[in-house]
Amino acid sequence: MATHYKGDEIPALTAGYDSTAQRFEVAPDDLRYARLVAAAHARVRFKEIEMDGAMTGHIDVLAPHFDDPVADPAAISLFRLARASTTKVLISGTGGEELFAGYPRHHHLGVAALVGRAPKVSHSLASKFAPALPAGRPGPYALRRHGQKLARALGTHGIPHYRRMVAQLTFAELDALMPGNAADAFAERDAQSPSLTSITLSEALSFDLGQFLPNLNLAYVDKASMAAGIEVRVPLLDEAVFNLAATSNPSDFIAGGKPKACLRRAAESLVPAPVLHREKTGFGAPVRSWFRFDRRNELRERIAALETTGLVDTKVALDLVGKVVRGYLDASLAAVGPCLP
Repeated sequence: MATHYKGDEIPALTAGYDSTAQRFEVAPDDLRYARLVAAAHARVRFKEIEMDGAMTGHIDVLAPHFDDPVADPAAISLFRLARASTTKVLISGTGGEELFAGYPRHHHLGVAALVGRAPKVSHSLASKFAPALPAGRPGPYALRRHGQKLARALGTHGIPHYRRMVAQLTFAELDALMPGNAADAFAERDAQSPSLTSITLSEALSFDLGQFLPNLNLAYVDKASMAAGIEVRVPLLDEAVFNLAATSNPSDFIAGGKPKACLRRAAESLVPAPVLHREKTGFGAPVRSWFRFDRRNELRERIAALETTGLVDTKVALDLVGKVVRGYLDASLAAVGPCLP
């Protein structure tokens, strides 16, 4: 970009968390890595945006711009970045994970399939013991969180499907939260998802490209950015890049336990090594800290206000939040990532 960009400077934005919020995240935020990239290119004008507790006030602004409920806090972070932008166009890396097998679930498919083929009684036991993995406690708890998520995905209604690895609620939780809706919702999504017991990486990527990417990631990116009057472009989904990925062998995307191996190789001469070889970090917001501290009371008030709508069982919702606050449950998504104009 520095080679082809004609302006004097490249304005760049990156989101980060304060030290308190960072204690509850699976992986470090992007700030330290973004600083390395900015320092390596003299023309980069870098701006750091802190995702603090006041961010939840953007929910009321964003809600009218969404056509359906979106449980991804990344929409809030992206909206904040878009509002802070001095340019009318931003560039995002959205699509890289879905094209080049960048999510942890992609290189853990073998383990998930092996566990998925275990007797059903073991799935039920896994579900019962899932709360014993304190997935919401502070510290480097990625293994506990992923273990709990897999146990929750397996120990649920019917045959375990791949899409349940990204679902935030189990069948039982959704059935209790919105009585009478879980069966149809699970049947519809499971019909579109490969079985976890025999899934291939190619099938997982196909599902992510056809469902996860357009219905969540691209949807919130477009709506949250346009709510701030900003256009976000996604060069990794350029037709030429997409076609290259589609005609490649998916097994080449993961090498030495590292996802997106081909992109890492392509960037070796362009990106500082610590950035190139870091662990996967998602784009999100410090919701774990919000649930526990900054916005705990506000969250409960918002849930209580839903009681008159009849949309959800507010007692069940408050119980789910209580499990998060006490550190027994982590059903949220991941952390943060950068945007460049």
